[in-house]
Amino acid sequence: MSYTGFKDQKCFVLATVLDPRFKTKFLTDENKVKQWIITELFEMNNTVIEDDKNNMQSHDPLQKQNISETQDDIWKCFDDIINNSKSDNDNNFEDSSSETFNRQSSDRTEKIAIYNAELTKYLTLPLSPRNEDPLIWWKTHVLEYPNLKTLVLKYLSAPSSSVHLERLFNAGKLVYSDNRNKLSSKNAEILLFIMKNLLILNFDY
Repeated sequence: MSYTGFKDQKCFVLATVLDPRFKTKFLTDENKVKQWIITELFEMNNTVIEDDKNNMQSHDPLQKQNISETQDDIWKCFDDIINNSKSDNDNNFEDSSSETFNRQSSDRTEKIAIYNAELTKYLTLPLSPRNEDPLIWWKTHVLEYPNLKTLVLKYLSAPSSSVHLERLFNAGKLVYSDNRNKLSSKNAEILLFIMKNLLILNFDY
């Protein structure tokens, strides 16, 4: 793996910034990093909102009832559309679209302001001591930064690994051999437990 240009890798950069021991101390473009964080917070927040809406709609009995009523009265809907003038429909559509756009724009501006304030508050704090555990720091300050917390859970969590599973399979290969095909399940479990711990000791030391 090449480490050249790792400062441009989003995952490395955000993990560094969210570590209270480093923050932006070793970064060259602080504004770019701030924009990354604000954008990701906004996208994550919108995803959660959309998921909540979909879940509510899928469990809404009134919505199903409305769909059924619409299907029963489809000719009534047809008559209503024919009777309404095109100009009125166009005006209503324009007014509705304009109102929706203005509301979304206002919501976006408000959220960005909240994210910026929270991020600025975090970055202005002095750096933590080098030997302090960043996860303990976040556990202590999690209520002060409810939005940044979502990024901490994403970028400072332990990466998934199959190492322990592979060790277990290696131990099983040594226990369940052709020469031990009459091994009882109880004895096999005991041997597997012993072999697994021996492998862990060998790898750790």
